[in-house]
Amino acid sequence: MARTIAGTLVDPEGTGLDSVNIKFQSIRNNLSGVPIGSVEQFDTDADGNYSQSIEEGIYNVSIVNGTVTTNLGKVTVVDGDAIDLMELLNTNYIVDPNIIVDGGTF
Repeated sequence: MARTIAGTLVDPEGTGLDSVNIKFQSIRNNLSGVPIGSVEQFDTDADGNYSQSIEEGIYNVSIVNGTVTTNLGKVTVVDGDAIDLMELLNTNYIVDPNIIVDGGTF
């Protein structure tokens, strides 16, 4: 089974971030058989929107904006309704003050 990860990446002024790469790298595969080390990645559109179906599993999540990579942490993806990154990470701490995900700051 899979879950849709969907939302918007914006800068502090609320402008959508174009072409930011979001990467899920599998670190454990006993939920769905996704091979360890496999990567599912996708980019935001011109308005900062993203939407991607991710297989169940445990992943390290990172985003790449230009030449800057920000590691967001480890997540477990399970079958369910669509969810955004902020909900998935279940955090409000600041990782990069120049990127706001789904209304919360990383």
